[in-house]
Amino acid sequence: MNKTAKEVVKEIILTIPKLIKLLWRLETDPRVSLRAKLALPAVIAYVISPIDLVPDFIPFAGQVDDVYLIIIVLRWIMREAGEEVVYDCWDGDKKTLDFILTALDSVIAFLPRRVKSLLDGRLVS
Repeated sequence: MNKTAKEVVKEIILTIPKLIKLLWRLETDPRVSLRAKLALPAVIAYVISPIDLVPDFIPFAGQVDDVYLIIIVLRWIMREAGEEVVYDCWDGDKKTLDFILTALDSVIAFLPRRVKSLLDGRLVS
């Protein structure tokens, strides 16, 4: 059965609290490295900072760089924590988390090859 756009948006909105809870649990889980725990506050500080690589007043590009950085860091934190830890900290069904991880990977796949090669081994593995 195909979902309507309204149903998809509703499902995404209802998943956001679970994603926030997952990130909080990863931040407080002793199995997660300090390096991974520091990445989330660092990206949040960057996003709210008035200093930007691409200034926010530049239409589209100014916001897209922040979104991409958040996605890259979220995926890296989840990979750094490890699959078992991420699934242990997830408060929802496995299928939804699998979809989120696949979606994050898909967005990263749209990065230019040169950017991915710069990040390879640092944030995107």
